[in-house]
Amino acid sequence: MGDDSIFRNPKKQIYLVTFVFIVWYGILVFKTGGLSLDDIFITILAIMFGLYRRLGLLQGDIGARDLIPENMQAILRDGWVFFFVLLGGLIFYAQFVLPLHNTRERWEAFTRLVLYVLRRHGPAISIVDGAPKHSTAELERRGRGVIMLDTASAAVLRTPTRFTRAVGPGTVFTGKNETIANAFSLHLQSKSLGPRGGEDPFAEQDEDETDQEYKMRGERRWETRGTTRDGVEVVPRIVTIFKLDNEPNEGQTQFGYNGATIWKANGREGIDPQKATDTHQRRVRWDWLPAFMAAELWREYLSKFMLNDLFMRPNQVVEETGLQKIERFVQTRLTEPRVEHLNEFGKPSGRGKMTSPEYMRMRERGLRVKQVVITNLQFPPEFEARLLGQWRDRWQDQARTTEMTTQQLRSRKRMEGEETALKEFADYASRLLGDHLIHNAPDPSLAPDLSQSLELLVRGTHDQTVMDDYLRPLITSEKQDLVDLIEWIRRY
Repeated sequence: MGDDSIFRNPKKQIYLVTFVFIVWYGILVFKTGGLSLDDIFITILAIMFGLYRRLGLLQGDIGARDLIPENMQAILRDGWVFFFVLLGGLIFYAQFVLPLHNTRERWEAFTRLVLYVLRRHGPAISIVDGAPKHSTAELERRGRGVIMLDTASAAVLRTPTRFTRAVGPGTVFTGKNETIANAFSLHLQSKSLGPRGGEDPFAEQDEDETDQEYKMRGERRWETRGTTRDGVEVVPRIVTIFKLDNEPNEGQTQFGYNGATIWKANGREGIDPQKATDTHQRRVRWDWLPAFMAAELWREYLSKFMLNDLFMRPNQVVEETGLQKIERFVQTRLTEPRVEHLNEFGKPSGRGKMTSPEYMRMRERGLRVKQVVITNLQFPPEFEARLLGQWRDRWQDQARTTEMTTQQLRSRKRMEGEETALKEFADYASRLLGDHLIHNAPDPSLAPDLSQSLELLVRGTHDQTVMDDYLRPLITSEKQDLVDLIEWIRRY
């Protein structure tokens, strides 16, 4: 069911109710005697007579009302009653058409409803999550209108000659010729530049790829294209996460609304000098500025590093690769007022921290960058093959080094384990002999001879095999051998 259906169009509903009432009233008039053409003609003449008397063109003692037939007077009275009832109904129902807070807003809603019935209204627009919802015909209206903004939306309004004001969540009544200049989302937002996922920016045009698609793929390559200090082209995908510089719950909305911030974001939009002046593409929307700044900073810092520096750590102490360092400095330049200065080789210059102009521009434009992510780096085929070869050689060297280290560690651990096992065996085997020597040490005549000493050693070994939960299930026949050995020692 479209918006033009009578069930969804208030204007058509009002027209229908009025038409039905007039028809019903006409039927009642007809049933009660009806009207004649003479009555209508006399009424018109009486009204004209009254107008002429007010203008001083005619004079007389008889009033115009006395000349109107009684049945026409009743109809005119009913007409005035119907008019005021209709007007009162519009005033009443205007309270429920929009979310209103005070008497002024209720009056504005009533006037917009009357203009709507008379087809003299301006645009009626809703903005949801920063996206206006309207038709082309709605924007072409130039009367007084209304805008509904949800809690995550804001906008700047304009006339044909100037920007007028910034508005936030709620109901906004627009003046004559006032419409939306720019809509804003108060949500945390992200913009991406560079090749899409699974896209090769260096590939030739495919048979299934149109000229327009090939051109767009090339443009995405140039969005983030940069060169290293040794002249290698690198094309990443750069994701910038940002929001308007509002505090949470500011402006009576959980997302934060500040009219001054919205005004700055709208009034300081950029332009693309490479686009023609007569095209809308020359204008760079406010929500693309952080992404383009991040791409420019990426190019600046990439030129300070060699290709191999992007993926190698300078030493074991420094745990940051060149790529991680670039990402950190790009984010710092956009999120902090001061940042460490690097020389042309990507090293601290010793000049300390410098003011970040990019951060200052973000503040001037009412924006706050949260995070920058640089990922999916791509290289020309010849450099990619060379890089893969270098990685393969380095990984092989690391694998060989790791294998040697592992073998050495395994041998050392095995020797330490064997030494520990021998010590534990000697301790368990000599425990009974040691106890006997300690208890009988004062009396040399009780010292054990060789046979007794051997028996105590074998008994200590046997007791350990019985008490140890790990050895007991592993040693079965050996326990009987130890018992036989003890009996043999006692016999001989």
